[in-house]
Amino acid sequence: MPEQTNEINLNANIFNDSEKLIKNEIYEDRIKKFKKNEDQKTKLISNSKIILNNSDKALLKNKVSNDAVNNEDLDNDNAFFISPPKLDKRASNIRFISSLDNELSNLEKVFDKLDLELNDNRIQKVKNLINSEIDYYNDAEKFLKVFRERLDLLAIYKNALEFIPLKPPMEHYYVTSKYGKRKHPVTKKWRFHHGIDLAGTWQENIKVSADGVVTFAGYHGSFGKVIRIRHNYGIKTTYGHLAKILVKKGQIVSEGQVIGKMGRTGRVDGAHLHYEISVNGKSKNPAIYFSIGRKLLSRNSLKSIADLN
Repeated sequence: MPEQTNEINLNANIFNDSEKLIKNEIYEDRIKKFKKNEDQKTKLISNSKIILNNSDKALLKNKVSNDAVNNEDLDNDNAFFISPPKLDKRASNIRFISSLDNELSNLEKVFDKLDLELNDNRIQKVKNLINSEIDYYNDAEKFLKVFRERLDLLAIYKNALEFIPLKPPMEHYYVTSKYGKRKHPVTKKWRFHHGIDLAGTWQENIKVSADGVVTFAGYHGSFGKVIRIRHNYGIKTTYGHLAKILVKKGQIVSEGQVIGKMGRTGRVDGAHLHYEISVNGKSKNPAIYFSIGRKLLSRNSLKSIADLN
């Protein structure tokens, strides 16, 4: 019996030693990760564009040092965590204004890619709004003024996006002929294709891409049955080769409204929709509008649109 007791005690000691070893390895690993985070925070502080002078750097370094690990809490898994560095109010205000400037800058690039100009005297370039000499912390009135300017400009851009035909006119489709120079499928002659051809199921619903007014609805030469719609900002869309027309000239239409059915009227070699976008009388590639429309629905959309080739 004593031998069995000694064996049990020995096993218990081995178990306790193993448990301590595992805990020590876990704590060492956590401390290594913490030190790595500390180095990253220090780099963040030294490289940040928000910091304007040495006093700001010292202030932020003090903030970081206050986030040190409490070794007494290592035994409590719930108590062990690393909090991000906290910025003072001045740095937070600068960061907030900078984030608005970045979003506005991306919106400017979006409208440049769409080749659209908004006729609004409140619009100004972001570079003209930036003023590094303003003290956003001590001068609350100026901070509210620059904040209001940016919010107003942001509202103008985002409101404009709602009236631009960024959505495809068909829910299910594939592209049979792209925008640009091509050999006509019927005449076999090379000529510029001012729109794109979209094919889908027979008599697929054709929906208007944005709010507008119908300027033409009827038969027009090689386009067959066609609808033309005028939108804001000098934009017009054309829907050709329709099987059915469900709207009339002068009718106000809303985005997503069914205006016709896909068909094969006019000079065609198969059923499809001929879709055009023009701005101030000049044709544009609808694929660019579709691409921007899709990216607006995704995360980090504005930055991804601004980086679009």
